[in-house]
Amino acid sequence: MSFSILHPIRLRPSIMRFVSRDSSKLCIVVSPLAIAAIIKCLFVRDFDPGIDILKSALLPRGGWYISVFAILLPTKIVVMEHVFFSDVSVHTGKKMASLLAKEFGISRVIDLLTYYPRRYICRGKLTKLSELIPGDEVTIVGRVLSTEQRKTFSGANFLSVTLSDGENIIQLVFFHQPWRAENLKPGACGLFSGKVTEFNNKKQLSHPEYELFSSEPTREQIQKWNEQIIPIYRACIACPSWKIARAVDLALEAVKGQTVDFMSGNYGYMSVEKAFYVIHHPTDNEELEAAKESLRFFEAFLLQSALLHRKRFRNRASATPFIRKNGGFLERFDARLEFSQTNDQLRAADEIFEDLSLSEPMTRLLHGEVGSGKTLVAIRAMLLAADNDMQAVLVAPTEVLAKQHHRNLTRMLGHELCAEIQPSLLLGREKHTLRIASGRSKIIIGTHSVFSKKTVFHNLALVVIDEQHRFGVGQRDELLLKGDSPHLLMLSATPIPRTVALSLLNFIAISEIKTPPSGKAEISTHVVPLAEKPQWGREVIRRISEEIQKGHQVFVVAPVIEQSRTGAASISALLRELEETPLLQGAKISRLHGKLTAAECEKSMEEFSCGASDILLSTTMIEVGIDVPNATAMVIVSADRFGIAQLHQLRGRIGRGNLPGVCLLVTNAPEGSAARSRLDLVARTHDGFSLAEIDMKMRREGDLLGLGQSGQGNYRLLRLDEDLQVLSDARLHAEGIMENDIKLEKNKLLRLFLSQYLSGTNLSRLLS
Repeated sequence: MSFSILHPIRLRPSIMRFVSRDSSKLCIVVSPLAIAAIIKCLFVRDFDPGIDILKSALLPRGGWYISVFAILLPTKIVVMEHVFFSDVSVHTGKKMASLLAKEFGISRVIDLLTYYPRRYICRGKLTKLSELIPGDEVTIVGRVLSTEQRKTFSGANFLSVTLSDGENIIQLVFFHQPWRAENLKPGACGLFSGKVTEFNNKKQLSHPEYELFSSEPTREQIQKWNEQIIPIYRACIACPSWKIARAVDLALEAVKGQTVDFMSGNYGYMSVEKAFYVIHHPTDNEELEAAKESLRFFEAFLLQSALLHRKRFRNRASATPFIRKNGGFLERFDARLEFSQTNDQLRAADEIFEDLSLSEPMTRLLHGEVGSGKTLVAIRAMLLAADNDMQAVLVAPTEVLAKQHHRNLTRMLGHELCAEIQPSLLLGREKHTLRIASGRSKIIIGTHSVFSKKTVFHNLALVVIDEQHRFGVGQRDELLLKGDSPHLLMLSATPIPRTVALSLLNFIAISEIKTPPSGKAEISTHVVPLAEKPQWGREVIRRISEEIQKGHQVFVVAPVIEQSRTGAASISALLRELEETPLLQGAKISRLHGKLTAAECEKSMEEFSCGASDILLSTTMIEVGIDVPNATAMVIVSADRFGIAQLHQLRGRIGRGNLPGVCLLVTNAPEGSAARSRLDLVARTHDGFSLAEIDMKMRREGDLLGLGQSGQGNYRLLRLDEDLQVLSDARLHAEGIMENDIKLEKNKLLRLFLSQYLSGTNLSRLLS
């Protein structure tokens, strides 16, 4: 297709570079009449995130200028991104971008900017070459005598630089950095900093930092060099800290001059742009702390804005209020219960029922201990929906859990109530879709299939999300759109720390269940330290054998399926070991992991649930809601590979009947290590709420609520338990912006940040 450029256009480089591969960012209409197209673009009324960025690029302001161009093509859509969310490959090159994505999950400029240094160091003191001691961090002054480049035996590029201070010499060595030979030419003079090492009885500096000068550096230049603070990043062999620092500098250069206008305010915080630069290049500790505090405010503001934005949109809708009926499904169900509900269950239900009686859509989180009876509270809420001739859906993250919920529900309802309510199990097959669409089925239990466009509800009025952290914001929104502003109840077996709950009460209603049901058995937890006592491994096998001989069942959990270089225990290795152990000869072993088909997983769970197998060898798939009352023991191998919340969730799978349980945390972590301390803590603490408080203090990135390890942790600095003033300032700022602009039509850059920066994060998943 031919085209001609009538007039060249000149935009800022930061605008021209970012042509997106998708159509989710900023659209410009390019028509045969380019002038008309640009004018049309400048006066677009509909919201399109980032349109102001284009306007600022096109309008002659601050030294920018343009001349108009036209392309003789049919009208088409061209998409441009804001620099913060552009692909890092545009700035770092494809090779480095691929490395950053593979090793650290970094794909956008904002990911690089928020990949903060894990620590900072100062350069070593100025030292003469004659006084160098291996192991010391030093700064030296010298002149390059010669350079030599060659390939090593393995094919790596090796650069050796001979440096002299006039009396002695030292070697500077660089691997995979041939480009450094361009400026480290004979005669070059400068300052060099690094750690002194020794090779073949010769002292050297490997990959030193340096700054070159036209002549020998002055005392002032040396002092300034030594006082600089050096950022050190979490790195790996393939991508060392200095490479990351280089990539970060490219990202900082890309956003230079960009203004995050929605953060302007008089709270005394540093601008976001400056804070990003300072946290990577601080001049002193005072400036560094100011940058951290400002970025905490930035993170808090995005969080508060997202919560406030979603809450106000939800509150504008009108939901169906539920009325309790005498002799209805709920009352008849309560009469069938063979046990008394705990006070916490009754209080939580009253709070939920009060919300459901209003025309404002409920958004409530019910959290509590594993096995505390959250599902029963949810069932009662769904029965209240059925009493009002409305539909309720309970969504579980796995087919195994969905089937378990359906099985327990039909058992608890009894034949008569089941016939009237017609609970349906929806697992991606179309068996019950007609019954659901017609409204005959009042309660639906399903997995991700309920989000499908093929799933149509008659009058959905209540959505219950079990293990809600396993579902994304988009999925939840899709489901809510299937009804007429349905109420939303989210369940979580990961208790939320009290300090976090208090800071979020303005945005989401929270109910908690702390008291376990009466008759719940005790669980004892013990650490098995193989590093100091390898013989205890035999005791673990003996304990498994004892439980099986008593007629009980055992969970054995491993972090990975196949053996890997990490040294973590695997399902495949444990299966061989268990099958070859004389004490366990004759024991039936079932497996459960992600590489099995759905049918194989179902078969394994069915075998274990009905008692046909003695041992269930599994990954963390059993973490979610598996209920086998006869299972009395759990062995978690390589337990140090799991987090506090995950370990607590796992051990909640045992002791679910009236039989006491034992959980063994097997580890090779040495005594005194952080991993070992974490296991000792779990072993002596059985209160999930206490563990949640401790867990939050130990975590300082986005996973504050123990909701998984995936995704970039966008909350790297914010401490919800400590930064109460920052959260308060951020909330006031968010309310000020959204008071007259709830759709963010005047703050399009903020809307872009909320849609991009918060998308998929753990906290946004929880609180959406």
